[in-house]
Amino acid sequence: MTASFISENSVAISASILIISYIFIALEKIPKVTIALIGAGITLLLGLVSQHKMIGDTLNPHYFVNFVDFNVIFLLVSMMIIVNISTRSGVFNFVANELLKFTKGHPIKVFSVLALFTAVTSAFLDNVTTVILIMPVTFFIAKSLDINPFPLLIGEVFASNIGGTATLIGDPPNIIIGSAAGFSFMDFIKELTVIVAIIMIVTIGIMVFLFRKQLKSTQEKMD
Repeated sequence: MTASFISENSVAISASILIISYIFIALEKIPKVTIALIGAGITLLLGLVSQHKMIGDTLNPHYFVNFVDFNVIFLLVSMMIIVNISTRSGVFNFVANELLKFTKGHPIKVFSVLALFTAVTSAFLDNVTTVILIMPVTFFIAKSLDINPFPLLIGEVFASNIGGTATLIGDPPNIIIGSAAGFSFMDFIKELTVIVAIIMIVTIGIMVFLFRKQLKSTQEKMD
């Protein structure tokens, strides 16, 4: 594949790499990280990104390094270490259980508390980690109340994405945007916290209305 051909068809080639990568990710035959790294590696090796790979007849020594945002990588690694230690301490399960005591076992209150807890936790932790942490508690509660866990899980998924938007460290895209644009942690808090809170309240209200028939249990089970 010549350099001129790649240059003339860069968009088509890039799109093909992206589509093929997503197909392999969907098939789940190969680890997702491996596929992503292979796709990114091919993109760099073919010189499809904006920076010149070659300077004259020699390879540009900064070509591969300049596309790595080390601020984002090290922040994510640090957060993962903190989350792993905190998870083993059991602090998240303790907080969730303490909050659930105030619901008196009422399914709608349980739904609201789990969603709010997920949203707040997601603002400071990785979304996937938050959902994984709260999921065992959710299934246990659903089984105890003899209700379908689906509404609770859907509420937590929405809450996780909404809550993760509120802070610089709540979502990897936030970290990337903050690093590229020079936004601080407080910039995200000041600009997004209020609107995220409003969206969260509206979302809980809508979902409680939609799932109201499923969020019912007997007084005996609530006790």
